[in-house]
This record gives sequence, structure tokens and C-alpha cells, in this order.
Amino acid sequence: MSGVLLQPQVLPALALRQVRVTERLSLNDMPRLVEALPPEEGNAEPVACELTVAEEDGGGVLVSGSLATRWRLRCQRCLGPVEYPVDIRFRWRFRRDDENGFLLSDEPMRLADFVEDELLLELPQVPVHARTEDCDALVRRYSADPDAGASADTRRPFAGLKDLLGDGGP
Repeated sequence: MSGVLLQPQVLPALALRQVRVTERLSLNDMPRLVEALPPEEGNAEPVACELTVAEEDGGGVLVSGSLATRWRLRCQRCLGPVEYPVDIRFRWRFRRDDENGFLLSDEPMRLADFVEDELLLELPQVPVHARTEDCDALVRRYSADPDAGASADTRRPFAGLKDLLGDGGP
């Protein structure tokens, strides 16, 4: 089925039909995620969504599936670009009693909102390269001579304290 994720749907009705959904969602359809992602080039890759909506024993609905995309983030260690692959497997339970899962209602709801929530939870708070060696700027700066970056006119604001304290210390 096409367009199921963006259109408000009544989940029990979809579950009766055992609906399988394969769609690609644009980032423009998820405004909260667009706001959370950095404005890097290449972040416009759509999200591949595969969902199955089925009935569960006891009158509940089970939505299971996967989400896949790739984000281009800014490494907080070296400030270079870092590719962040996203591959999420999920199982959402909707129940009338709201005891174990989401509250199931006969009101229409957008599945795209749940997809956006999953993606927001996957977004790293501090994106970094998986290996320090991948941080090019840091590797070039600190792997060579450790004193190469120091110059003779480097300010040392506390150097005069040694003279004030003398040899005995505090």
C-alpha cells in the first residue's frame, strides 16, 4: 500500500486487513527530525520504511518493521563530516488498556509520527567517528611532533606564580 504512513489511519481497521507497507518517507515529512538534524548536504536521503500492521491476541495491534537511512552529521571531536547509518528494527504494541504499549484508539493517527519518534531516538547526542583515526584533523595535528604546535610566544598566564610562591610552594 502507498501513502499509508502520511495519511491518518485507524489502526484496528488496518490490522484486520494484515497490511504490509513499503514506503520511502522524505525528511520534509518529518519536521521535528529536520530541526534536530544539522543542515549538512546529503541529509535529504529518504527513509526506507517497511511495516506490517497485524492483529494481536486480546484485541491489540502489533506494528513491526524496519527503518533505514543514512545521515551526514558533524563529528564533535574533529568537526569533520561523519556518515551515520541508521538501521532500526521495531515492534510497537497498541492496546486498549495501555498497560504494555501505546494506547489503542479508534481515532485516526499518522504512522509517520511514530516513525519520526523512532528516528529522533536514534539520533546521537554527540556524533563522533567510530575510530579516533578517522578524525583527520586531530590525527594530523596530534600524531606528529607533540611540540610542533607550540610557538615561542605562547602565552602562559600562570607562569609568574612560580616566582611568587618561591621554592617552598604553598
